Amino acid sequence: MTEHKRLSLRLAQPSERDQAMKMIRDGKAFMLQQKLEQWSEDYPSYLDIDQDMEQEKAYFLCVEDCPAAYLCIDFDGEAAYSTIEGRWLTESKRYMVIHRLAIDASYRGQGLGSAVFALAEDLCREKAIGSIRVDTHKENQVMQHLIRKAGFAFCGLVYYEGSPRDAFEKLI
Repeated sequence: MTEHKRLSLRLAQPSERDQAMKMIRDGKAFMLQQKLEQWSEDYPSYLDIDQDMEQEKAYFLCVEDCPAAYLCIDFDGEAAYSTIEGRWLTESKRYMVIHRLAIDASYRGQGLGSAVFALAEDLCREKAIGSIRVDTHKENQVMQHLIRKAGFAFCGLVYYEGSPRDAFEKLI
């Protein structure tokens, strides 16, 4: 990605739900190309996106004010993170969670995944949140690479509906 492009995170609006869902579909297609089963035909769905928006957790990463990636940023914790096979870096109940990161296919390969994490860190600093937690499927090598490149530490395994996920945390 060139240095001159302005990147920002902003809340997604209900009127943009179709645009968010298009990015989710692009993400699902990308995972299927890699033979990943992290997301299903039914997840994430319009219902998930609507709930994200209603709770003001739906964000777009924008390039020059144009939405290029969708993600859920949650400051309310994650129930699945209360039990971990391993150990979180912090015992704090206040942390940011990033879920459902999907980059629009037309923006893939431009370094936006790394930009998401950098801007999320800035948002944490603004809100005086001391860490970010994230999880992903063990086989999701693209996301594993992004997470590790952003400086997250592997903390153990968490489970969603019986399915294990590698869990990471980064101190801010």
